[in-house]
Amino acid sequence: MKLNDTLNMLMYAFGVDQVQALETGEMSYHFGGDQPFGALAFPGNILRIHVPLSLKAVDAAALTRVLEGNCLGIESGTGQLALSPESDGLAMVDFIALDALEKDDVQMRIVDLLLYADYWETMGAGLLGQQSASTFAPEDALMTTIRV
Repeated sequence: MKLNDTLNMLMYAFGVDQVQALETGEMSYHFGGDQPFGALAFPGNILRIHVPLSLKAVDAAALTRVLEGNCLGIESGTGQLALSPESDGLAMVDFIALDALEKDDVQMRIVDLLLYADYWETMGAGLLGQQSASTFAPEDALMTTIRV
């Protein structure tokens, strides 16, 4: 899918609030709707989608949870939980190489990212200061070590 087709699809689906040419040459787009998000177009048909969150990771426990959520992928999907490019809070971010994807695939990546952002704004917010990802790991008694 081409960048222009993707941006047209996003503008039609979400409406565009702002378009801005950055000093670095990239174009920045801000989309509205129930869950506002932004897109940054990079050369090479790459699109970065970022969904600002109201969360902040200010201590070691919260930053550890951010890393765990990204590492395990259970709480971030194809995107990453990262420091927001626009504020001092967190954002869900995904870089999408558009050349390799069809329209339906791009739409699903964006919907997926918005769903993970919604998770972090609701259930995930309560878990941010906890080390709950360890609940996904088996207890020591259930582990088997295999040496190769």
